[in-house]
Amino acid sequence: MVTLNITWDGIQPLQGIEPGESFIETLNVLQGAVTTDGFTVNAKMVNAGKARLAVYSNESRTNLIKTTNLVETDENKIIRLQINGLQADTTYYWSINSNGQKASILGKASTFPVGPSSYKILASSCARGSNGEGGSNGISNHPVFNNMRTSHSDAKLFLHMGDLHYRNINSNNVSQYHKAYDDVLAQSNQQGLYKDIPICYMFDDHDFGPDDASSISPGRPAALSAYKSRVPHFPLAFNGNLEPLAQTFAIGRVRYFILDVRSQRVDYQTLLGTIQKQWFKNMLLSTTEPVICLQVVVPWITSVEYNGWNTASDEKDELLQFFIEHNLIDRIFMIYGDTHMSAIDDGTNSGGFPVFLFSSLDSGGTQKGGPYSEGSYLDAAGGQYGTIEVTDTGGNSISIKGTAYRYKNGTETELLSFTKVFNANI
Repeated sequence: MVTLNITWDGIQPLQGIEPGESFIETLNVLQGAVTTDGFTVNAKMVNAGKARLAVYSNESRTNLIKTTNLVETDENKIIRLQINGLQADTTYYWSINSNGQKASILGKASTFPVGPSSYKILASSCARGSNGEGGSNGISNHPVFNNMRTSHSDAKLFLHMGDLHYRNINSNNVSQYHKAYDDVLAQSNQQGLYKDIPICYMFDDHDFGPDDASSISPGRPAALSAYKSRVPHFPLAFNGNLEPLAQTFAIGRVRYFILDVRSQRVDYQTLLGTIQKQWFKNMLLSTTEPVICLQVVVPWITSVEYNGWNTASDEKDELLQFFIEHNLIDRIFMIYGDTHMSAIDDGTNSGGFPVFLFSSLDSGGTQKGGPYSEGSYLDAAGGQYGTIEVTDTGGNSISIKGTAYRYKNGTETELLSFTKVFNANI
């Protein structure tokens, strides 16, 4: 998903775009659900009506490649624009067009590669706005977002691992969740990042409900509904109104699992719930990609009793035993956020696979959990995130390098780095 604030910039004749119903203004956009031949843009419009997505091969947007059909907004004035049939591993520039008009703030996205490939993704979590960088009422405009955009413009994707905001909504009021999305997407630094780098987002507690939110959170139905409306996501494993938002996708020869640890959580029993856990196990057994990334949202390594996977320690042990029994340990690496620090473990304390904790974007530092073999860093001002660099030239090995960074006072600093070479022959 990508965020930007779009307004019309006068009449711009555009060949190949049929007239539709004009919008006075577009409030914001999220871009994501990237595939090898396309991507999806969800836009929040001021007025109801129709529009289409136009995709170009050049940044000046003079070489039109393809457009979607005209699409109409839903009851929340959200429009979902999905483009397919593009070339793999290619950067495209897009605009939302209606009645011959082109949006003044424009987006870009790169399709995923096919087969062995090398690429980078970004990952982080937790943007409270506590640093005062333009943020208020649980919303952040920290300059780290702009730094991620400019310093890592080659990233294919940003894995946002939760706490997009800290509204702590505690009622089944879907309009409050929509308002939170609108307020996040009104932040210039976040918009700047999201218009250039698509995002795969999964909520944590503060953007799902109150602190330590679980399946009994009053806002659960509304949180799930708003997510499905606003966030361009990969195909969901389940479609029921109260079912988990588990999803999976592949980039090259790496398979990614995005787990929902909030909507089904029962404290001291489960984070995944029965159906998500069984789906997860089944999908792991059928995965043909040699390397597997598990985005599990909350800390796997933690010594704090009521923290991360310790709130369902039996389930954690069950999953670890499953990994061992099915020879998955040497194929897995794990990433998560939630705890406001960055840390890396080489497998010593995780059960045998590398672990990368990347946080926080803009929330006060918290030293929870551990130990981590490579160390940990926190900062009261946030500004922390990480990258995963995949190097795959098609041979017998695939290299995964995780690096934690901090952006502070105009300077980016590398904090930690660890590389694991995986066997590509499974």
